[in-house]
Amino acid sequence: MASDEKKTSYFIAKCDSIASLRKCIDTSRWACRNRREPPHPSDLLTHARTNNNRVVIIFSVNNCHGWHGYAEMASGVENQASTNSCSKGTKTELKSVTENTSESTENKHLIDENVSNHTDWNYFDVKWITHFLNDFGERCLSSKATEGEEYRLTDNTPLNKARNWQEVPSGIGSNLCLLIDKFYEELKSKRQEKMKMAEENQPPPFFHSSDEVGLMNENWMKISEKITQELGSIIMACPFGSRRYNLHTPTSDMDMFLVYQARTRDILGFNPPKQTLKSERESCDFTIHEIFHFGELLMSGDHRCVETLFVADETLVHTSAAFKRLQQHKHLFVNSDIVKGGNIIVYRPEESTERATLMNIRQGTPTIGETWGEINRYVIGSFDCVRKCSDNYDNMKKW
Repeated sequence: MASDEKKTSYFIAKCDSIASLRKCIDTSRWACRNRREPPHPSDLLTHARTNNNRVVIIFSVNNCHGWHGYAEMASGVENQASTNSCSKGTKTELKSVTENTSESTENKHLIDENVSNHTDWNYFDVKWITHFLNDFGERCLSSKATEGEEYRLTDNTPLNKARNWQEVPSGIGSNLCLLIDKFYEELKSKRQEKMKMAEENQPPPFFHSSDEVGLMNENWMKISEKITQELGSIIMACPFGSRRYNLHTPTSDMDMFLVYQARTRDILGFNPPKQTLKSERESCDFTIHEIFHFGELLMSGDHRCVETLFVADETLVHTSAAFKRLQQHKHLFVNSDIVKGGNIIVYRPEESTERATLMNIRQGTPTIGETWGEINRYVIGSFDCVRKCSDNYDNMKKW
């Protein structure tokens, strides 16, 4: 910025509200309105852009007592009449435009008398350099930072009292932009420190796993040992995700699902065990439920828990006698009409037609039309099932 200081003009823009500033940031477009008497802001900006390399606009929102960022003009000033037909002008449209300009407050009383006259609105594009809104909300550089004598304008007016579209000396404008940049970096640094402290205060992860597919058996062994040593006895362990359904690929990771029974002394102690443990920072996903909470989820119809009662034996990594007894009553957790008197199909065998179809869809082999046909087939089957349930219910009422 120092090398271009003599070739840069700085103007102050007063926003009516944070919403107006937000719209300017989102659209990269701003506007000024002609005054009752010249010189008009559009003339000042055009003159400055013609005679200098850069025109920088420093934004301040009314009643927020600070500086919210700065942007560079990225286009010439464009009269409203050249972009919108006067015949399309309405009071509603003009009011909407007014709310997105820096002249909104001082010129709102002109809306009615200028409904059909668009020539006093002038638009231009801006390129934002620094602002706080997206990262830090309504935070801004406090006006207290620019109260000193070094921020007196040429007419001895304090910078904080600068009028809308007032040009400020290049030295003051350049220093103000540097202060805005410095404050932004301070806020960013404080946020990073806060995030670092929060991460350092987090408890260590329950389980560190390897993300290598070839070490899945080792992962199961390690997590089983850790649960047995620290939590209690394992009731059941099986994969979930694609491996539960036998729809995985050679590169699919292992998602673990485990149920354990907490020790009696832990349940009766002052620090009872967590009912659920889930991976957060680990390289592999796992969900661990204490048996009491697992039972609650079963009773509430949680589909992942109900599915574990129907998983194929070959997918069970660990099972206990208690879980096998629970599996004998698995149909109590589903409506028999839903499964048409059979089991919920969780695992698709290698030779099954269903698995071949689903794997082809996953790999993107069928056309969109073929895939849509399969979807419709399943939907029609679901409707048939619902219709049968409805017929059975009607027959029961008649009986």
